[in-house]
Amino acid sequence: MFDFGVESPFFVVLGTAAIVNLSSFVIGIARAARIKGVFNEMFVHLFLSGFIVTNCLPIYEAMFLRKDGGKMLGNVTLISILVAGFLHLIGYFIFTI
Repeated sequence: MFDFGVESPFFVVLGTAAIVNLSSFVIGIARAARIKGVFNEMFVHLFLSGFIVTNCLPIYEAMFLRKDGGKMLGNVTLISILVAGFLHLIGYFIFTI
């Protein structure tokens, strides 16, 4: 069991990377389900992303599920979500132009 109860800038980076991976995995699954025939092309990408999401399960638990003193602090979680959203927004504008 990990203890994320202390405040550290490292946890912001760790949480941001975990949230970006989770949202990318969910978006990839949605695209593969929506567009016919693209699942075979995206299988390796989805598999690797799913592997990373599985490895980040303790971080998701610390951010969203734990209620004890070892949970990740609320402001660290909020900053991680905001930075991940900003990174997705930047990526959207870069790749759609």
